[in-house]
Amino acid sequence: SETTFIDNAGTPYHPHPIIQGLWVADADQRLDFLPAYFTHRFMRFENLVFNLGNRMLAGSQAYWEYALNSDGLPFVYPASKNPGDCEARITVSNVFQDFTQELHPLLAGIHTTMAAAVSMLQDSDRLGLSDQDERQLYDIWVNLGKYGVCVGKSLGSEQNRAFSALID
Repeated sequence: SETTFIDNAGTPYHPHPIIQGLWVADADQRLDFLPAYFTHRFMRFENLVFNLGNRMLAGSQAYWEYALNSDGLPFVYPASKNPGDCEARITVSNVFQDFTQELHPLLAGIHTTMAAAVSMLQDSDRLGLSDQDERQLYDIWVNLGKYGVCVGKSLGSEQNRAFSALID
C-alpha cells in the first residue's frame, strides 16, 4: 500500500485511515489546495463551504480537511475527532433545510462541496468564471455525486441510501 499520493502539481497527500484511495492534504499543503482545484475564485468557494456548512451541518464544524480521491477529485470535509470511526455521524440538511439525513463526515463534506460548486456555477457571470472554470466546477459536482455513492456503499447501505436521498 502506498504511503503518499502525489497530485499533478507534485504535492504529496497522506492516506485516509478508513477509505481506500482517499488522500488528505497535510497542513503545509492546505494553502495550495483550493487555488489548484477551485478556480481563481477559490476564496469565494471557501467562504461558500464554511457558510453552507454552518447552515446545513448540525454542530460546529471548526476544522475542515482537504482531500483528493485517487482520480484527483477534490473535496473538503469536516474533520472528525476520530477519523477512523466508521460510525461517526453528522445531521445534514439539504440547501433548503427541509430534509435531513445522518451522514458520515466524509459524505457531509462531499454534499457541502457539491452545494458550493453549484452555487458558484449559478453565480458564474458575476464571479467572472471562464468556460473552463465552469466545466471544472461542473465536473467536480457531477463526479462528487458519483463518488459519494461509492463512499456511501463502502460505509454501508444505510449511508448510501442517506446520501442518495439527500442529493436527489
